[in-house]
Amino acid sequence: MEFQSIGNLWQQTPQVIWGVLAWRAPLYVGLFLFVVLIIATLHYKRRFNIILRISLLGVIVTIVVSSLALTWLQYKAFLAGHLRYALPPYQPLQEYFLPYVFFYFWLPWLVGFGVSAIISVYFWLIKRRSEGIMIGTEEIIVFVLFGTLTSWPGILVYISAVFTLYIASLLLLNLIRLKVLRSMLNLMFKPFGRLIFFDEKEIRIPIFWFFIFSAPVALLLTPAIMRALNLTWVYIAPRLIGN
Repeated sequence: MEFQSIGNLWQQTPQVIWGVLAWRAPLYVGLFLFVVLIIATLHYKRRFNIILRISLLGVIVTIVVSSLALTWLQYKAFLAGHLRYALPPYQPLQEYFLPYVFFYFWLPWLVGFGVSAIISVYFWLIKRRSEGIMIGTEEIIVFVLFGTLTSWPGILVYISAVFTLYIASLLLLNLIRLKVLRSMLNLMFKPFGRLIFFDEKEIRIPIFWFFIFSAPVALLLTPAIMRALNLTWVYIAPRLIGN
């Protein structure tokens, strides 16, 4: 894995197929878990907690394996070029190489986890005040899971998508009369109809679904959104710029 500088940006140039796979593995795993968690919620509710724990473990393993593989490939790339002089016996690893790979292959994940963990504190407060009615532990874990997978700055897109979709849906659903909405759900969206909460004053979709459906938005569209908004400067490392 070799990098070429272009101004203040860095563009990935994978040299081997394993580098491409290692680079994109978290994206593929994220999309796979998006489908798995939807199916588990609709058809395997009793086993959902187990499936979620396995998913969380899978995310951790994927991120670690991906970053280790990229670290090794970068080491091989250094050895093959003039940057071999930044490696032993010319220089100790901690002098240049380890800070370099940590900055590019590990730090974005840690920042993504850190931001999602901080936001989850807010959700924990809501959980305590509502006694688990508004949001539960499983929903918070899903948020942290996908927030970590989107890394930095994908976590910004993920959070924005969650709250944008949630607020828009609340406004829309509560503007539609209850009887009309129920008829539409029975005809067009039956599998999800039972997941919408009804009462006399409010129609509410659990925020869990927005944690789920915002994931592919962040995983697939972060590069395009950042370029469109001219925000590529916020990248710690451009893990997603070339995707």
